[in-house]
Amino acid sequence: MPVVPTQTQGLQSLTVVCHQCGGADLFRLDRKEYKCNHCGAVTVISDNDAERLEQLLRQMLAKQAQPAYRPPASSPKRGGKAVALSIAGVIFCAGVGGFISLLPKNSANGASTADDYFAQTTVPTDRVTISPLTWVPDGVGGTYNGLMYNHSGYPIDPPSYSLALFHDGMKDDSSGSIPTVGTLEPGEYTPVQFRVSNAKPNARYELVQPEHIMRSTFEVAPVRLMRVNLLKQQGSYSYSLVGEVQNTLRRPFSGGGQLLLYDREGKLIGSGGGFIAELNPGEKSVLVMSGFLNGREDDVAAYEYMLDMRYKNEMQSVSMQDIQRLGSHTLPSRIVRVNNPSVLRPPATSGELNAAQYLAPQ
Repeated sequence: MPVVPTQTQGLQSLTVVCHQCGGADLFRLDRKEYKCNHCGAVTVISDNDAERLEQLLRQMLAKQAQPAYRPPASSPKRGGKAVALSIAGVIFCAGVGGFISLLPKNSANGASTADDYFAQTTVPTDRVTISPLTWVPDGVGGTYNGLMYNHSGYPIDPPSYSLALFHDGMKDDSSGSIPTVGTLEPGEYTPVQFRVSNAKPNARYELVQPEHIMRSTFEVAPVRLMRVNLLKQQGSYSYSLVGEVQNTLRRPFSGGGQLLLYDREGKLIGSGGGFIAELNPGEKSVLVMSGFLNGREDDVAAYEYMLDMRYKNEMQSVSMQDIQRLGSHTLPSRIVRVNNPSVLRPPATSGELNAAQYLAPQ
């Protein structure tokens, strides 16, 4: 997947585009992985391209450490076409296509520094944890499943983790996880899954921490799921949670949700999610979150769901003040738990399930 050179306000920059649809509205999962907010595809860039992006950031921030040129007081003022060049470095930021401007300031001399930027836009990696992983066979291989917890005190962009597997003292296989939500508020958790080709669990695994974890600069839309019902189609190994989402706000939003399924012992036995397209003010839509059981037929004694909706038209220029404001504005946990749910069991069909007819009455 190419990283495209572009010209931004006279500065050379690089733009990552989706390998599937060509879109530039991407969400940064990790140093080399980007998820398209349009089609959902994950684009992996090369080590060289990832290094070029980081090198560009360092170059831009180094330039900002030099005092900006100021014309003499007697000089006539000119048009403001290139004003941003003296106040902002250009970096690629998670979730926003192309590049956006950031203003990391050094309190001593007003200069921009990489240390300031990373200190104020990331959280310590040890404040985001992964639960012990469980092995689940699926016939052709298996998965290691767990939960990611955000203990950082800030909303974050959930990172991608790598899993290294070992057999007889030798490295045998590796796998990566892809986050199912775009923003994780403090105290929230989300499933992680590592798919491997081995038919049996390995003797040992090592979880590789991400290099850094970004604070989220997205503004989460406070949205509720209405008319909720849990379905289990006959003959299926999955459950579906259906509900209605209505935009009663003043701005359009889009996003999705996650679904966690538990047995009577409180053990996580399945997970999944779903997405909806952009909803304008006054519009509503049916959201279906499909949760697949971990390789076995089982009754669901409780479930949890969480909506992760973000306002559309995110800011194209984000200052350090914006980051501090959004990073400190945390929402209550969006996770909703339902114990001993009633389950509707529609008959098996050859086509797609008409979820709208199974919405709970208003």
